[in-house]
Order: sequence, then C-alpha cells, then structure tokens
Amino acid sequence: MAGPFYEPGDAYVYTDGQVETVLSTSESRVTWRDAKGEQWSADFDFTVPTRRSDPEADVASLQSFTWPLRVGARASYTVKTAASDHVGHWQCVVEGREQTAVVAGTFDSYKIVCRQGDDPLGTAASRTWYYAPAIGHYVRYVDNAANDGRSRDLVAVSPGEMGWPPEARTGLEWAVSHALDAQPGGQAVPWQSSAVAARFVIEPGSEVDVGQSGECRRFKQTRIAADTTKRVYPGVACRVQSRWRPLGSAAES
Repeated sequence: MAGPFYEPGDAYVYTDGQVETVLSTSESRVTWRDAKGEQWSADFDFTVPTRRSDPEADVASLQSFTWPLRVGARASYTVKTAASDHVGHWQCVVEGREQTAVVAGTFDSYKIVCRQGDDPLGTAASRTWYYAPAIGHYVRYVDNAANDGRSRDLVAVSPGEMGWPPEARTGLEWAVSHALDAQPGGQAVPWQSSAVAARFVIEPGSEVDVGQSGECRRFKQTRIAADTTKRVYPGVACRVQSRWRPLGSAAES
C-alpha cells in the first residue's frame, strides 16, 4: 500500500469504545459511520481535520503529505473557525519510525506529529499519529490539542463484507471461530467460498485483555484477492456463549 487504504465495509475498533465503518470511498475522500449512526466525510489523509473533530472549523489551505511516507516529510494546513474568525496554522512532520504495540498487535509505524504554530519544541497544541503501512491506517492517536486530552489505540480491523450472501458471512465467522478454538497459535486455517472472489487465511494469536468479560484472543486474517494481492486485517475475538465473536463484526455488534 502506498498510503492510507480503505474499502467499503471495513470496520475499525478502538480502545475508546468507538467502532467506525467505511461507507464509501472516492478518489480522495472517505465517508465514515460510527456505531450511533453518525456519518462524516474525511480526507484519505487522516491528519487533515474534519468537521467531526473540529465542528466549527474549515480547512482553508492544505499542503498534503506525499505517500508513501518518508522520515522528515512535511505537510501543513490552515484552519479557520467561523464563529470567531480565528485562523490556526498547523505544521506536520514525520519524526521517525518505531515499533508500536497496541491491542491489535505490534506494528512498524511512522510517527507523524502536527503542531499548531511554529513551535519546534512542541509546547503548543499537538496531534500525533502512528501510521502502520502494513494495514494502511494509524494504530495510535494522541490529541494534546483537545481540552480534555484524547488518545486511542487500534483494537481490530474487520474486513468489509458488503454484498456477501449470508452463508458466506457465516462461513467466515465459523472459520475464525474454528481457528481460535481448535488450532494453537501460529497455525493457519484457510477459508474460501464460491460466493466470494477472495480467499482468506486465518492465523490465531495470543490471549489479550480488552476489558471484555471472558477469554479474548488476537488473530490475523489475510485476504488474498483473485489477482493474488494480499491485505492483512488484525483482529480480536472474544468467547461469547461458547462461540468466538470478532470485535467490530456484524455478529459482535
């Protein structure tokens, strides 16, 4: 993946309790919906503010990142607040690469920091993302610009199943449950259906505490498309009434 990558139906689960699902994509925009049904439009570049993050703000000018990222890359944007005519200038930089451990797993990530104004020491308001190229999305976000301070880590990514017949959805759910129930960590379970063009490989992982009652485990789904391209979805499933339910899936919600 050259940069952020989203497909309709993909669901992202976070430690702040939010589940955000991709409704549609265009050349440069993503339409999202949360678990309460609220919808919003965002740039593919997640560092660009949206009306959801800043309800009264509009991005007046923008110099985007060039993807794929490199350490030292820079971007900037200007935000106007309609109610007060306030103009805020933000400077963003890719400060480095590091291994970032979150509930979803450990990822090689780029640390992206956006600071308000021209303060190189970071004493002004700042927002930080840890972007993992392996999944085309960030795995950690820390917002020091918010009055109450905000942070979230990625728990899981559920693959989009829009257009799938019910039997295919049930089949993949069964394959995940079977992998977590019957296979030790590291042994992969393949799954495919004549109703779905892609095939999947499910790799069970270690137990993890996500604040749910009962047993929860990591797992990884690798989707292999008809043209052999691959996409990885890190997941977490918890045992509910003797069955494993992936967090963020239609079955879990």
